[in-house]
Amino acid sequence: DCWGVFAGACSCILYSLPIATYALVRYVEAIDASIVEPSFELPAWCDLGTTLVIHADVCILGLIVQLFWSSRRSDRLWKLTPVPCINRIGRYIFWISLLAVKCWMSLKIFHAIAEETVTLDLVRLGRQPLRELALVWNSPAWGAAVMEYVLLWTFSFFLFVADTGVWYQVGCTLLGVAFILTRRSQFALERSIYKIPGRFSKKVFPHSARSAGTGQVSAYFPMMWDRIMEQMRCEDKCDAEAQRSQSFNVRCQSENSAAAPAAEGGLTVVSSNLSHSATMVTSGTPTDTDSECSSDTSLQVPEMFVKGNLITNMSMSITPGFTPGSEMRWRVKSIARCLAMPLPRPFRAPYIPGLTVLIPHLKEDILAMKKDLFDTTQPGVPLIDWVKARYTSEYDLFITRMQSTDAWQDMPNNINDWGSYTDEQWEGIAMWASMRLQTLWRTVAGISLYHAVLQSHFEAQCDDSSALAKESIWSPSDCFTCLVSMQLYRTFNDVQLKQTNRMLSKFPDSLKIAYIDYVDKNISAEADALHPRQRRRYFSCLIDKHCPMVPANRAAPISPNSAGVRTPQRPSGQEETFRRAPSLKIELPGFPILGDGKSDNQNHAVPFMRGTFCQCIDSNQGAYFEQMLLLPCVLGEFRTSERGGNEAKRIIGLPEHITSDFGSIGDFAAGAELAFGTVLQRSHAVLGARLHYGHPDIMNKQYMMQQGGVSKATKTLNLSEDIFAGMD
Repeated sequence: DCWGVFAGACSCILYSLPIATYALVRYVEAIDASIVEPSFELPAWCDLGTTLVIHADVCILGLIVQLFWSSRRSDRLWKLTPVPCINRIGRYIFWISLLAVKCWMSLKIFHAIAEETVTLDLVRLGRQPLRELALVWNSPAWGAAVMEYVLLWTFSFFLFVADTGVWYQVGCTLLGVAFILTRRSQFALERSIYKIPGRFSKKVFPHSARSAGTGQVSAYFPMMWDRIMEQMRCEDKCDAEAQRSQSFNVRCQSENSAAAPAAEGGLTVVSSNLSHSATMVTSGTPTDTDSECSSDTSLQVPEMFVKGNLITNMSMSITPGFTPGSEMRWRVKSIARCLAMPLPRPFRAPYIPGLTVLIPHLKEDILAMKKDLFDTTQPGVPLIDWVKARYTSEYDLFITRMQSTDAWQDMPNNINDWGSYTDEQWEGIAMWASMRLQTLWRTVAGISLYHAVLQSHFEAQCDDSSALAKESIWSPSDCFTCLVSMQLYRTFNDVQLKQTNRMLSKFPDSLKIAYIDYVDKNISAEADALHPRQRRRYFSCLIDKHCPMVPANRAAPISPNSAGVRTPQRPSGQEETFRRAPSLKIELPGFPILGDGKSDNQNHAVPFMRGTFCQCIDSNQGAYFEQMLLLPCVLGEFRTSERGGNEAKRIIGLPEHITSDFGSIGDFAAGAELAFGTVLQRSHAVLGARLHYGHPDIMNKQYMMQQGGVSKATKTLNLSEDIFAGMD
């Protein structure tokens, strides 16, 4: 259009002005030296000093335009994200300060190089008179000096451009430190763990009832904290004594009282009702004036929630259950730091928007087995020995916990005598190891905690006036789906099918599995306009725990039982030969694997994703229950000032805690992940240049579908959502 032509012409003029003004400077110099005769009369003000000033001003103007005005506005697809004025001013100050320091240091270096050129008696191009150039330009000595001069200044200019990244990293480091100090005011002297009850009640449970003693703490917090401690106990992060000492120990006499989490295989269903514990707290009277938590005779306040002085705060490592370096200590401090930051107002149940967590799976282990952990036919150290050495304290806690069961009463005297354990005991050991290795079971167990988290929010602060809040109406599965995309489920062997069926029966009904199925072409292929060279018809299929069982070599489901109930039919001794029939089936236009595999495995499952938002997780990741309680707050980041506003965020970045830092290579990879995916991104967010890693970021599913999916099927370019959410 005309505006584009005009803008292009102005850009050409702006870029040509420095060359024109430099030519004018040399022309005026030649006239003053009487080397050339003026072809036209110059104005009286056009002397050498004035032209030098004009040349400098034009160069500075061009630099400012390049820094602050984009020359590619035609490529902009959306309007820029609105930025508060104070943030914009801060970004300008950052870049001006950064470039000023860089230029100041560069001028110092350039001045030293210029002095060296004088010392070495090198030719200084651009500063020799034209009369002298006319005499020596064809001299070999002059040519050699020019070559040295050009090489010296070429490398100097290259370093001047290259060190911009170094100065940027230094600036981001200082900015990140300042940002954290600002966000965590007084964090050095503040005991943030002591303030967990008040902050959790205010930011995570703002709609729940308050305790009778103080109006600051939710009446549901003691029971919620007990759930967190139960979770850590069942994960073998602490012993029973540490759990009791750091819990409120709410005693529920009702039949619907909180049930302890499952002892093995991950925690998917925690407590079922918080109302009784809330009644206990609201009816109690405070007994500890130095605590934020109110309690009655049936409640004890954990020592970490009792206010102390600075000496007590610094010596918190001797508190029971908080041994230095323990994961339990790190997790409690991590949730305390999160609650100290500004959090958006959480969604209130049952109005929580839909979220689907997508887990791609190819050939990763679903569960660790005895033959993988302890194989007497293979030389070397068994894998179970390495896992036990890596998690020695957790294994000791696991043994202590399992000794209370009947199956573990008869244990070998030597706990390292792996061949003496029974098959039933080995099943528990394999499950314990699976929760510490990179298995699909560990990932699904962690992600399924969303189900328990949403149920906890519903019990603590649901809107009772809503019709959805009536009994047996709302379920966490209505707004949460854990979708595992098993690309090779069609070709699973008996062991994999058995483990998959066990996983479906273990976890809530929010767990779904999508896979790619295929059949040979039939007589209707030509009528359906299939390509002649296509040998099979491919389908995206969805199964869950309610789908009926079918034999591995059949496609039709088994008939319901005599009562008409649609339950899986598993003949005795033949469970491993059965798979589940799909409840939904979508035909694909052809062979679905076009790229590196993972991206297609994710995108074919997108039609089965429910809700507005999606989260992509690798099958070697896990989750923490206490961190997942902040899910309604995270979803609150997608809110707009008004319904349907254009300023809605498309993607929200979340940090990762890498646990697979085994060896020097693993430790380096974990450090790089932390530096790039968490620390550096916080500085980038302040500068408006956030580069999302992809997982475990939460994305607007509708927006990502408009971009071609959460991944791109481009070989060697976009493997998956790992690279900036697969965006072009």
